[in-house]
Amino acid sequence: MVVEPVQAVKIFFCYARQDDALREELAKHLSPLRRLRYITAWCDRDIQAGTDWEHDIETHLDTASIILLLVSADFIDSDYCYTVEMQRALERHKTGSARVIPIILRPVDWEETPIGVLQALPLGAKPVVKWTDRDEAWLNVVQGIREVVRMMLPRPILSQQETGILYPELIDQKVQHPAALPSQILSQPLPQVPRPEVQAPDQSKESAAALPSKTQGGISRRTMFWVLGGGLAGVAGGGLILLEFSRAFPPTSSPHSTPSPIPLGKLLYTYRGHSNIVYAVAWSPNSRRIASGSRDATVQVWDAADGGNAFTYTSHSDIVETVAWSPKGTRIASGSRDATVQVWDATDGGNAFAYRQHSALVRSVAWSPDGTRIASGSYDGTVRVWDASNGNTPLTYTGHHGEVNSVAWSPDGTRIASGSDDGAVQIWDASSGNTLLTYAKHTQSVYAVPWSPNGTRIASGSWDYTVRVWDTSSGNTLLTYTGHDKIWTVVWSPNGTRIASGGQDHTVRVWDASSGNTLLTYTGHIQDVNAVAWSPDGMRIASGSGGLDGEQDNTVQVWGAG
Repeated sequence: MVVEPVQAVKIFFCYARQDDALREELAKHLSPLRRLRYITAWCDRDIQAGTDWEHDIETHLDTASIILLLVSADFIDSDYCYTVEMQRALERHKTGSARVIPIILRPVDWEETPIGVLQALPLGAKPVVKWTDRDEAWLNVVQGIREVVRMMLPRPILSQQETGILYPELIDQKVQHPAALPSQILSQPLPQVPRPEVQAPDQSKESAAALPSKTQGGISRRTMFWVLGGGLAGVAGGGLILLEFSRAFPPTSSPHSTPSPIPLGKLLYTYRGHSNIVYAVAWSPNSRRIASGSRDATVQVWDAADGGNAFTYTSHSDIVETVAWSPKGTRIASGSRDATVQVWDATDGGNAFAYRQHSALVRSVAWSPDGTRIASGSYDGTVRVWDASNGNTPLTYTGHHGEVNSVAWSPDGTRIASGSDDGAVQIWDASSGNTLLTYAKHTQSVYAVPWSPNGTRIASGSWDYTVRVWDTSSGNTLLTYTGHDKIWTVVWSPNGTRIASGGQDHTVRVWDASSGNTLLTYTGHIQDVNAVAWSPDGMRIASGSGGLDGEQDNTVQVWGAG
């Protein structure tokens, strides 16, 4: 049976003239898709003499399926790019008639602009010009775009040859039936075009097969189809979609997509900026930066993609025990053995103020989900809940009989859990301070009390060598995980299906939150694992280490979460 060629996906380049050379480079790297007639691309260089250039641009901008924004300081400075083309692109993105992908060409403070909510390419939004090998940067970008293109194509009308190019994994698996699409590439139906009804990807069934590396570009088939699934096929009709450059797609923070999994335990890089033990690690809400606190009395903030572009906050006078990002990612709170909590600007450490109501070291800090309050736990035996903007303290909780090691807000912001050297976990009302439940199954100090993402369970880690998962309403123990030495840190995966825990045995263990089955024992550290943090996009885990004896570790290792 002869299959007619599919219509190409239309791509529109939105860029500043100063970046024309970089646009040309990207166009060359898109040549394979263009030669295969999967895409067509248009930019203002294609305007012919004697035509109405503004009308030409508007026409192509309004008919593109994908609009690529080539972001740089010149792009943001250009009134036409920023206020005309970008605004129109965002309008079409909002209505679902096109998709916008930011491509970060050169370093610029773009995250607070209207496109800051969009996922960008290359992986981690690392500017193209900052890559050691420029070709690798473009490969990462193009493979991300290709994933989007193939998700936009109605595969049942593709020929066997075309299927082999765009869906090689199906050929490898000898899948013959054109409707036998793998679950990763199913998505919500595109507007204006009848498509089979499908569901969004199930995060509880993540595969660790596809890597966001040089060969995958950090974007899964699930991510691209799901994020794009909003109207691009309406332009493409029944075939290939014309790609117009729009918005960058390795969504690290988009609520509508799931990034490609990185193999569980695969080390991505080791951050060595600290000169002493690392006690705290925290991801920014958009998964693009990491903050780490250390015995060297500093907090260091750096790019999560590669550990670069670090700056150091040095206002504490003693060991930094705990670090937390505000929900919007604009501020950081850090607690120290100097008995202060300091709140400061996450971009440069400026606009800092110090909260000084504790009389002993601050072991744990946590922001309320709405970002208006902070809860801080101290070795003075109290948890103080205070206004994040001015430090006013409306509530001091004194229900523990020992030093407070850990504090966590419930996802709905109504309750707080705290763990102490008294071996108990207390759940109490965040407004009144009334104790709602006491969990007293641990036999030694409790150092971690994270809530599950849905707020129904807590996983408490203790020096009694156990992590106990229990119901937050009844206090009933659902699961007891053993295998560690003394436990310092526990964290849930963003989808609530797995737990990672670290301790004095120098390991991080990743395990099933329902069965307790160990999925991985990570052995990359040579000293205590004091902190573990799961990236909000679910792709990576960061673990901080160090100890007082033996060979020094003092590193943060970033590795795949599967």
